[in-house]
Amino acid sequence: MNSDAKKLNPSTREYYDDELSNLRSQYSKFVSELRKKQTLAAKDPYFRQGSQIEKNNEKAQSITENLDEAIRLGNDSITTANATMTTLLEDRKHIDHINENLDIIHAEAITGTERAKRMVRRACFNNCLIWSIVVFLVALLGFSLYWKLRKTQK
Repeated sequence: MNSDAKKLNPSTREYYDDELSNLRSQYSKFVSELRKKQTLAAKDPYFRQGSQIEKNNEKAQSITENLDEAIRLGNDSITTANATMTTLLEDRKHIDHINENLDIIHAEAITGTERAKRMVRRACFNNCLIWSIVVFLVALLGFSLYWKLRKTQK
């Protein structure tokens, strides 16, 4: 800006310099007057009450926004909890169905075990019977041989 001012002719430059100094002085007066009014206003009880009301309104607005956020979070939590409850209810139904199927499988396993035990007993009985018949036949064969050999020796 100084380089632009140097390019101006001296009379124009003097005019603008005077204008700038007038504006600077008016600005300082305006700033000092503003500070005085702020100081007086700060001492005025109505102004203090008004500023306190403004601060309270700002705090109330902030609290209201916080409460709105808390309510929104609460609603989100309730929605999530309901979805979780629904999922858990469905899982419980699945588990109950699995439990019923396991009860049926357990009953079938008991029936199968009883049948297997009967089959093992029957197989053991059949083996005992077969071995008894074998022993009887061997004894009969031995007795017949003894009987035949005894008759031939006499």
